[in-house]
Amino acid sequence: MGNIFTNLIPTLYAALDVVSRELVGFIPAVNKDGKGAERAAVDQTVRFGVVPAMAAGTPTPSATGPDPGDIAIGNDSLTLSKNRSVPFYLEGEETRGLDTGVGVNNLLKDLVAQALRTLTGEIEADLAVQHKYASRAYKVSSGNTFDKDDGIASIAQIRRILSENGAPNSDMHLVLDTVFAASLRSQGLLVKANEAGSDEMLRQGKLGRVLAFDLHESGGISESGSTAAASYVVDTGGAEVGDTTIPIKTGTDPISAGDVVLFQDDPNLYVVAASLTGAGNLVINLPGLRIATVADKTLTFQGVYTPLSAFSRNALTLVTRMPALPPDGDAGDHTILQDPVSGLAFDIARYRQYRREAWEVGIVWGVKCTKSEHFVLNLGV
Repeated sequence: MGNIFTNLIPTLYAALDVVSRELVGFIPAVNKDGKGAERAAVDQTVRFGVVPAMAAGTPTPSATGPDPGDIAIGNDSLTLSKNRSVPFYLEGEETRGLDTGVGVNNLLKDLVAQALRTLTGEIEADLAVQHKYASRAYKVSSGNTFDKDDGIASIAQIRRILSENGAPNSDMHLVLDTVFAASLRSQGLLVKANEAGSDEMLRQGKLGRVLAFDLHESGGISESGSTAAASYVVDTGGAEVGDTTIPIKTGTDPISAGDVVLFQDDPNLYVVAASLTGAGNLVINLPGLRIATVADKTLTFQGVYTPLSAFSRNALTLVTRMPALPPDGDAGDHTILQDPVSGLAFDIARYRQYRREAWEVGIVWGVKCTKSEHFVLNLGV
């Protein structure tokens, strides 16, 4: 019996290959790091440094080198918040019967495939909801995103915003849902091989690259935003360029994180960072206001939208590790399978029990938007 688990590894890898090609768009696109938190326990905070903006000066010749002033290094944190597994079991009599039909290995492959699908889907969904930490947004002025009037112009606009925010012009990614991915696949200039320079989208449906963005498709994206009334107005004092906190007079409808707002006399769309109802401080994500606002300026909400996330890889971080075992191990046989597509590794465990064996597929993870300035939304409408 001891060699059965080892002999099954090729079968488990086959299952992993199948699942990793489902609609998982965020996982391949984000920064994946297991080193910084490999010793952290579940729900333990892992802190990392954040270097602030630095001022320039005019050098003065002297007999010694420069004498810099102090720099206040900030910090941010990430938590390994999810410890998830999918268990199942096979009884001895069941395996005896299966071996006269489809075979127990084929059933095991399908069970592992579904377990992996469940876990990767949860991780993908956790990354997708990070859209509420995006810096700014873009919305087509008329019609719909990627329609015949927009074409790919909205992609050019979100790249402009990223450039204005100082994001690197390399390793950029745009994650679409299935509906807007289909709209993009309908763009004539992308499916015509003579114009696109390739027939991959036409022949194989591959999204490829557009305007320096690696395009991905995800099944984990859900609608966001609200249709709050425009009765919110800026309070006395207003806010300056770069401010992320704007005083607001009494309003009626609640404002939620992820809502997109437009201030009067400011063409930029800002993403709300925290919920608010009534008077108080409205918090938006970094890098804050691009145009100062004053008292009595109104807010306009952009309504419900599909968040199409555009970011440089360093804007989103996914940390994963294997579930922790006691120092001397536990009663199970464990092996690690690494997904060759997403790069995620899963713990596969088998526990011999009374007349049956239990299986468990597990992984521990945490996600974080680590750089709002390098994260922009294309509002799918």
